Amino acid sequence: MKRISLQYKISLKDFKDAYEHHWKSKKLGTKANIITSMAGILVAFVISLYNVIAGVVVLSISCILFAITLLRNFLYRKSYLDSPKFAKEIKVIFSDETIQTETAVGKSELTWDIYSSFTETKDYFLLYMSKNSFSIVPKSALKNNEALEDFRSLIKKKIKR
Repeated sequence: MKRISLQYKISLKDFKDAYEHHWKSKKLGTKANIITSMAGILVAFVISLYNVIAGVVVLSISCILFAITLLRNFLYRKSYLDSPKFAKEIKVIFSDETIQTETAVGKSELTWDIYSSFTETKDYFLLYMSKNSFSIVPKSALKNNEALEDFRSLIKKKIKR
């Protein structure tokens, strides 16, 4: 039985980057949302030449999308700062049977079935518990290529994508 012990701290930048990747994977990244909302605003002005009510509806939706996108960074920051688990280092032991975690808010022992899927980015592994809820494991916590490959192999075996 292989055990992979990791110790890491999730920074605000890590948190924001991981969530931006999450939204990009759903085609809702910040750049895409801003481009879409700007295009919607232009379309709304054209539509309003023919139908004012339809133009106002499209303009309203586009402005809401734009506002939500701009608020996203504020919401990421607030969510990060409000979560005490990010205040200190996170310690995790991944084994074939369980995942043991220790954070600033306590200890837990979880089974692998808590995770429904995972994705890998350039800098992180995102282990999904639901469609929009995930654990962030920074690749920097894995000290070398062998540890990275061992971890990748373990999660591929334990989490069905």
